[in-house]
Amino acid sequence: MTMNTTAVMLARPKRAVPVSLVAGGVILGFVAVIAALAGVLSPASPTTQDLLAALQSPSAAHPFGTDALGRDIFSRVLHGAQYELSVIVPTVLIVVVVGVPIGIVAAYRRGFVDRLVSLVSDSVLSFPAMVLAIVLVAVIGNGYLSIVVTIALTQLPQMVRYARGFTSSVAGADYITASRASGARTTLTLIRHVVPNIAGSVFVVASLFASEVLLIVAALGFLGIGVQPPTPEWGTMLSEGRQDFMASPQVMLFPGLAIAVMILGFNLLGDGLRDLVDKRNA
Repeated sequence: MTMNTTAVMLARPKRAVPVSLVAGGVILGFVAVIAALAGVLSPASPTTQDLLAALQSPSAAHPFGTDALGRDIFSRVLHGAQYELSVIVPTVLIVVVVGVPIGIVAAYRRGFVDRLVSLVSDSVLSFPAMVLAIVLVAVIGNGYLSIVVTIALTQLPQMVRYARGFTSSVAGADYITASRASGARTTLTLIRHVVPNIAGSVFVVASLFASEVLLIVAALGFLGIGVQPPTPEWGTMLSEGRQDFMASPQVMLFPGLAIAVMILGFNLLGDGLRDLVDKRNA
Protein backbone atom coordinates (compact mmCIF):
# COMPACT_ATOMS: atom_id res chain seq x y z
CA MET A 1 0.00 0.00 0.00
CA THR A 2 1.50 3.32 -1.03
CA MET A 3 1.65 6.48 1.07
CA ASN A 4 -0.85 8.22 -1.22
CA THR A 5 -3.38 5.40 -0.88
CA THR A 6 -2.95 5.45 2.90
CA ALA A 7 -3.50 9.20 3.00
CA VAL A 8 -6.68 8.93 0.95
CA MET A 9 -8.05 6.21 3.24
CA LEU A 10 -7.26 8.26 6.35
CA ALA A 11 -8.85 11.36 4.85
CA ARG A 12 -12.06 9.56 3.88
CA PRO A 13 -14.84 10.80 6.21
CA LYS A 14 -16.66 8.26 8.30
CA ARG A 15 -20.35 7.79 7.62
CA ALA A 16 -22.08 9.24 10.64
CA VAL A 17 -25.32 7.74 11.85
CA PRO A 18 -28.17 10.16 10.97
CA VAL A 19 -29.40 12.15 13.95
CA SER A 20 -33.01 11.45 13.00
CA LEU A 21 -32.31 7.71 13.14
CA VAL A 22 -30.91 8.01 16.66
CA ALA A 23 -33.75 10.29 17.79
CA GLY A 24 -36.42 8.01 16.35
CA GLY A 25 -34.79 4.95 17.89
CA VAL A 26 -34.61 6.63 21.30
CA ILE A 27 -38.27 7.70 21.18
CA LEU A 28 -39.53 4.30 20.07
CA GLY A 29 -37.22 2.53 22.51
CA PHE A 30 -38.65 4.64 25.32
CA VAL A 31 -42.21 3.82 24.23
CA ALA A 32 -41.36 0.11 24.06
CA VAL A 33 -39.85 0.17 27.56
CA ILE A 34 -42.80 1.91 29.17
CA ALA A 35 -45.15 -0.46 27.35
CA ALA A 36 -43.24 -3.47 28.65
CA LEU A 37 -43.16 -2.05 32.19
CA ALA A 38 -46.70 -0.64 32.18
CA GLY A 39 -47.82 -3.04 34.89
CA VAL A 40 -44.96 -1.92 37.14
CA LEU A 41 -45.06 1.81 36.39
CA SER A 42 -48.84 2.23 36.59
CA PRO A 43 -49.98 3.69 39.92
CA ALA A 44 -53.47 2.19 39.49
CA SER A 45 -55.46 -0.22 37.38
CA PRO A 46 -56.23 1.24 33.93
CA THR A 47 -59.82 -0.03 34.08
CA THR A 48 -60.81 0.50 37.73
CA GLN A 49 -63.48 3.17 38.08
CA ASP A 50 -63.80 5.62 40.98
CA LEU A 51 -66.59 8.09 40.32
CA LEU A 52 -65.69 10.06 43.47
CA ALA A 53 -62.31 10.86 41.86
CA ALA A 54 -63.67 11.78 38.44
CA LEU A 55 -61.98 14.50 36.36
CA GLN A 56 -59.26 15.29 38.87
CA SER A 57 -56.36 17.47 37.76
CA PRO A 58 -52.83 16.04 37.61
CA SER A 59 -51.44 15.35 41.07
CA ALA A 60 -48.93 13.13 42.86
CA ALA A 61 -51.54 10.37 43.10
CA HIS A 62 -52.64 10.79 39.47
CA PRO A 63 -49.78 12.28 37.38
CA PHE A 64 -52.02 12.80 34.34
CA GLY A 65 -55.27 13.30 36.28
CA THR A 66 -58.39 11.15 35.94
CA ASP A 67 -61.13 10.77 33.35
CA ALA A 68 -64.91 11.06 33.69
CA LEU A 69 -65.10 7.63 35.30
CA GLY A 70 -62.30 8.30 37.75
CA ARG A 71 -59.79 6.09 35.96
CA ASP A 72 -56.12 7.04 36.18
CA ILE A 73 -55.12 8.55 32.81
CA PHE A 74 -51.40 7.90 33.34
CA SER A 75 -52.06 4.19 33.79
CA ARG A 76 -54.34 4.11 30.77
CA VAL A 77 -51.76 5.87 28.58
CA LEU A 78 -49.07 3.38 29.62
CA HIS A 79 -51.26 0.35 28.96
CA GLY A 80 -52.47 2.03 25.76
CA ALA A 81 -48.88 1.90 24.51
CA GLN A 82 -49.01 -1.87 24.99
CA TYR A 83 -52.16 -2.15 22.91
CA GLU A 84 -50.94 0.14 20.12
CA LEU A 85 -47.67 -1.78 19.75
CA SER A 86 -49.50 -5.11 19.92
CA VAL A 87 -51.43 -4.02 16.81
CA ILE A 88 -48.66 -2.14 14.97
CA VAL A 89 -45.94 -4.81 15.16
CA PRO A 90 -47.90 -7.82 13.82
CA THR A 91 -49.70 -5.69 11.25
CA VAL A 92 -46.47 -4.35 9.77
CA LEU A 93 -44.92 -7.83 9.85
CA ILE A 94 -47.88 -9.26 7.93
CA VAL A 95 -47.67 -6.46 5.36
CA VAL A 96 -43.94 -6.97 4.84
CA VAL A 97 -43.92 -10.78 4.86
CA VAL A 98 -46.85 -11.02 2.43
CA GLY A 99 -46.52 -7.86 0.36
CA VAL A 100 -42.80 -7.86 -0.42
CA PRO A 101 -42.66 -11.35 -2.02
CA ILE A 102 -45.72 -10.56 -4.13
CA GLY A 103 -44.18 -7.30 -5.33
CA ILE A 104 -40.84 -8.95 -6.06
CA VAL A 105 -42.38 -11.79 -8.07
CA ALA A 106 -44.64 -9.40 -10.00
CA ALA A 107 -41.72 -7.17 -11.01
CA TYR A 108 -39.36 -10.02 -11.78
CA ARG A 109 -41.78 -12.23 -13.71
CA ARG A 110 -43.59 -9.38 -15.50
CA GLY A 111 -46.17 -10.29 -18.09
CA PHE A 112 -49.54 -11.57 -16.92
CA VAL A 113 -48.50 -11.90 -13.27
CA ASP A 114 -47.37 -8.29 -13.12
CA ARG A 115 -50.53 -7.03 -14.79
CA LEU A 116 -52.76 -9.05 -12.48
CA VAL A 117 -50.98 -7.88 -9.32
CA SER A 118 -51.04 -4.27 -10.52
CA LEU A 119 -54.75 -4.47 -11.31
CA VAL A 120 -55.66 -5.84 -7.89
CA SER A 121 -53.40 -3.37 -6.07
CA ASP A 122 -54.67 -0.37 -8.02
CA SER A 123 -58.29 -1.44 -7.45
CA VAL A 124 -57.81 -1.61 -3.68
CA LEU A 125 -55.80 1.62 -3.58
CA SER A 126 -58.64 3.43 -5.34
CA PHE A 127 -60.41 3.41 -1.97
CA PRO A 128 -59.06 5.61 0.85
CA ALA A 129 -57.40 3.39 3.48
CA MET A 130 -59.59 4.77 6.27
CA VAL A 131 -62.82 4.16 4.37
CA LEU A 132 -61.73 0.65 3.49
CA ALA A 133 -60.80 -0.03 7.12
CA ILE A 134 -64.24 1.12 8.31
CA VAL A 135 -65.99 -1.13 5.79
CA LEU A 136 -63.84 -4.15 6.68
CA VAL A 137 -64.32 -3.67 10.43
CA ALA A 138 -68.07 -3.50 9.87
CA VAL A 139 -67.90 -6.80 7.97
CA ILE A 140 -65.25 -8.72 9.93
CA GLY A 141 -65.80 -7.28 13.40
CA ASN A 142 -63.79 -5.14 15.82
CA GLY A 143 -61.94 -7.76 17.84
CA TYR A 144 -58.17 -7.59 18.17
CA LEU A 145 -57.45 -10.12 15.42
CA SER A 146 -60.03 -8.54 13.13
CA ILE A 147 -58.43 -5.11 13.52
CA VAL A 148 -54.95 -6.47 12.76
CA VAL A 149 -56.19 -8.27 9.64
CA THR A 150 -58.27 -5.29 8.54
CA ILE A 151 -55.44 -2.77 8.74
CA ALA A 152 -53.01 -5.22 7.14
CA LEU A 153 -55.36 -5.56 4.16
CA THR A 154 -55.55 -1.78 3.76
CA GLN A 155 -51.76 -1.42 3.74
CA LEU A 156 -50.84 -4.55 1.77
CA PRO A 157 -51.43 -3.09 -1.75
CA GLN A 158 -49.13 -0.16 -0.96
CA MET A 159 -46.32 -2.47 0.14
CA VAL A 160 -46.81 -4.59 -3.00
CA ARG A 161 -46.50 -1.49 -5.15
CA TYR A 162 -43.38 -0.28 -3.33
CA ALA A 163 -41.72 -3.71 -3.46
CA ARG A 164 -42.55 -3.98 -7.15
CA GLY A 165 -40.97 -0.58 -7.79
CA PHE A 166 -37.85 -1.37 -5.76
CA THR A 167 -37.42 -4.67 -7.60
CA SER A 168 -37.91 -3.09 -11.01
CA SER A 169 -35.14 -0.60 -10.23
CA VAL A 170 -32.59 -3.38 -9.63
CA ALA A 171 -33.89 -6.07 -12.02
CA GLY A 172 -31.77 -4.78 -14.90
CA ALA A 173 -28.55 -4.50 -12.91
CA ASP A 174 -25.43 -6.28 -14.15
CA TYR A 175 -25.28 -8.67 -11.22
CA ILE A 176 -28.85 -9.81 -11.91
CA THR A 177 -28.04 -10.34 -15.58
CA ALA A 178 -24.88 -12.25 -14.64
CA SER A 179 -26.84 -14.44 -12.25
CA ARG A 180 -29.35 -15.27 -14.97
CA ALA A 181 -26.60 -15.98 -17.48
CA SER A 182 -24.90 -18.36 -15.07
CA GLY A 183 -28.05 -20.47 -15.00
CA ALA A 184 -28.96 -19.72 -11.38
CA ARG A 185 -32.52 -20.52 -10.42
CA THR A 186 -34.94 -17.63 -10.17
CA THR A 187 -35.56 -18.24 -6.48
CA LEU A 188 -31.83 -18.22 -5.74
CA THR A 189 -31.35 -15.01 -7.72
CA LEU A 190 -34.13 -13.29 -5.83
CA ILE A 191 -32.86 -14.38 -2.42
CA ARG A 192 -29.17 -13.68 -3.05
CA HIS A 193 -29.35 -10.51 -5.11
CA VAL A 194 -32.76 -8.84 -5.17
CA VAL A 195 -33.84 -9.13 -1.53
CA PRO A 196 -30.57 -7.78 0.01
CA ASN A 197 -30.56 -4.82 -2.38
CA ILE A 198 -34.11 -3.71 -1.65
CA ALA A 199 -34.13 -4.58 2.06
CA GLY A 200 -33.03 -1.09 3.15
CA SER A 201 -35.80 0.60 1.17
CA VAL A 202 -38.35 -1.89 2.51
CA PHE A 203 -37.34 -1.07 6.09
CA VAL A 204 -37.81 2.64 5.37
CA VAL A 205 -41.31 2.08 4.02
CA ALA A 206 -42.21 -0.29 6.86
CA SER A 207 -41.29 2.30 9.49
CA LEU A 208 -43.53 4.86 7.78
CA PHE A 209 -46.30 2.30 7.46
CA ALA A 210 -46.14 1.83 11.24
CA SER A 211 -47.16 5.44 11.84
CA GLU A 212 -50.04 5.05 9.38
CA VAL A 213 -51.19 1.90 11.18
CA LEU A 214 -51.21 3.83 14.46
CA LEU A 215 -53.30 6.58 12.90
CA ILE A 216 -55.85 4.09 11.58
CA VAL A 217 -56.07 2.28 14.93
CA ALA A 218 -56.58 5.58 16.75
CA ALA A 219 -59.11 6.77 14.17
CA LEU A 220 -61.15 3.58 14.48
CA GLY A 221 -61.12 3.95 18.25
CA PHE A 222 -62.09 7.61 18.02
CA LEU A 223 -65.04 6.73 15.78
CA GLY A 224 -66.15 4.07 18.27
CA ILE A 225 -65.75 1.14 15.88
CA GLY A 226 -62.30 0.02 17.00
CA VAL A 227 -61.39 -1.64 20.27
CA GLN A 228 -64.21 -1.30 22.76
CA PRO A 229 -64.03 0.08 26.33
CA PRO A 230 -62.69 -0.48 28.90
CA THR A 231 -59.58 -1.47 26.93
CA PRO A 232 -57.18 1.49 27.16
CA GLU A 233 -56.58 2.65 23.59
CA TRP A 234 -55.46 6.17 22.80
CA GLY A 235 -58.01 6.91 20.07
CA THR A 236 -60.84 5.60 22.26
CA MET A 237 -59.57 7.76 25.13
CA LEU A 238 -59.71 10.82 22.86
CA SER A 239 -63.30 9.99 21.92
CA GLU A 240 -64.34 9.47 25.55
CA GLY A 241 -62.79 12.77 26.62
CA ARG A 242 -64.39 15.04 24.02
CA GLN A 243 -67.31 16.21 26.15
CA ASP A 244 -65.08 16.99 29.13
CA PHE A 245 -62.19 18.60 27.25
CA MET A 246 -63.01 22.22 28.07
CA ALA A 247 -63.31 21.62 31.81
CA SER A 248 -60.58 18.96 32.06
CA PRO A 249 -58.21 19.16 29.07
CA GLN A 250 -56.01 16.36 30.43
CA VAL A 251 -58.54 13.76 29.28
CA MET A 252 -57.56 14.42 25.66
CA LEU A 253 -54.18 16.13 26.02
CA PHE A 254 -52.13 13.16 27.19
CA PRO A 255 -53.53 10.50 24.83
CA GLY A 256 -53.12 12.96 21.96
CA LEU A 257 -49.52 13.68 22.95
CA ALA A 258 -48.82 9.95 23.16
CA ILE A 259 -50.06 9.45 19.59
CA ALA A 260 -48.03 12.44 18.36
CA VAL A 261 -44.84 11.27 20.07
CA MET A 262 -45.07 7.73 18.67
CA ILE A 263 -45.79 8.99 15.15
CA LEU A 264 -42.85 11.38 15.46
CA GLY A 265 -40.65 8.46 16.49
CA PHE A 266 -41.66 6.34 13.50
CA ASN A 267 -41.23 9.25 11.08
CA LEU A 268 -37.80 10.16 12.44
CA LEU A 269 -36.77 6.51 12.25
CA GLY A 270 -37.96 6.33 8.65
CA ASP A 271 -36.11 9.53 7.71
CA GLY A 272 -32.94 8.24 9.35
CA LEU A 273 -33.15 4.89 7.61
CA ARG A 274 -33.71 6.63 4.28
CA ASP A 275 -30.63 8.81 4.79
CA LEU A 276 -28.63 5.72 5.73
CA VAL A 277 -29.78 3.86 2.62
CA ASP A 278 -29.02 6.88 0.41
CA LYS A 279 -25.50 7.13 1.85
CA ARG A 280 -24.91 3.43 1.31
CA ASN A 281 -26.02 3.67 -2.30
CA ALA A 282 -24.04 6.85 -2.94
